[in-house]
Amino acid sequence: ATEVERLIAAGGRRAEWDAMHPERPWEGAIDEHIETIADEVGLLERSVALDCGCGATGVVSPRLLRVLGCRVATLNANPDGRFPGRPSEPAEGNLGDLMALCCARGTVGIAHDGDGDRMVAVDERGRYVSGDRLLALFATLLGVEGMAAPVDASMVLDDIIGRPVLRTKVGDAFVSEALKRTGLPFGGEPSGTFIFPSVSYCPDGILAGAYLLKLLEGRSLADMVDALPSYPSARDSFPFDPFRREEVAARLYEEISAIEGDLSTVDGYRMDLGYGWLLVRLSGTEPKVRLTVEARTKEDLGRTVELARSKVLKALD
Repeated sequence: ATEVERLIAAGGRRAEWDAMHPERPWEGAIDEHIETIADEVGLLERSVALDCGCGATGVVSPRLLRVLGCRVATLNANPDGRFPGRPSEPAEGNLGDLMALCCARGTVGIAHDGDGDRMVAVDERGRYVSGDRLLALFATLLGVEGMAAPVDASMVLDDIIGRPVLRTKVGDAFVSEALKRTGLPFGGEPSGTFIFPSVSYCPDGILAGAYLLKLLEGRSLADMVDALPSYPSARDSFPFDPFRREEVAARLYEEISAIEGDLSTVDGYRMDLGYGWLLVRLSGTEPKVRLTVEARTKEDLGRTVELARSKVLKALD
C-alpha cells in the first residue's frame, strides 16, 4: 500500500489510450474453478450455512458446495455491490444472521468478504471463528511441519507445528512469495486469507471453505476449535503526524530495541519475549502506530501491554 501511495503521489506512469489492453471475457471461468476445487477436495456430505455477503462468491460458492454434496442454506447470495444484506467485511459484528442460523440448526457456517479472497467460520453453537483461530485449525488438521504467516499471527502456530513459523510482512502477497520461495505447504493471515500451494498461490476463500469442511471429516467445528491452545492478546493504535513518519519509525526502533528479547524487523519491530511477544509497526494505510501483544498468561499480557504502550508513547512524544 505504501508503494502504491508513493507512485500515485509521484504521478505514476500514464499510458496512451491506444496502449491499453482490451478486456476479454473468460468464458467458462466459473466452471473451471469449481471443477479444480472439486477435484482437489472430493465429495462431502455435510450441512452448511453460507453467507456470501452479496459479494462475488454468490455465484460460485453455493454451487460448488452443492456439487461437492453439501446441503447448503444460503444468506446474501445475490451479488450486489451496494451490499444490502450486511457490510462486506466478514467481522463478527456483521454476521449476526449467520450466527443465529448456525445456532438454530446446529450447523457449521462459512462467510466470505466482498471479493471472495477471505473466509471466516461460525461453529455449530453460533460462535464466530476468526481467521487467526482458523489458521491454527488448518495447521492442526493439515499436520504441517512448516508454514508461513505474517508477523502479527499468533504464537499458537509455532506451538502447533513444533518449530518457528516463517514470519513475513503483513499482506497475503508476502505470504505467497514466501511459500513459493521455500516450498512450504501452507500459509495464511489472521485476516482470513489462506493459501494452499497444491492448488494455487492466491488466497481463495471459496477453496478455503471447501477445504475446511473436508478436513473436519464430519467432526464438530466447535469441539475442534475448543481443543486448540489459546493465549490472551491485545491490540491498540496510536495516531501520529504523517510528516514525522521517518522520525517516528527511528524512535520506535530505539525504544523497542531497548527491551530485552529477540528482535525481528521483518515488518515493523517484533520482540519475542519468550513468554510472549509484542509487535509495533506503522500502518500502511493511515498515519497510525499499531501495537499487538500476545502472552501465555493474562498477568504477562497486562505487564507487556503496559511496557509496550509506554515505549510507543515515548517514541511519539
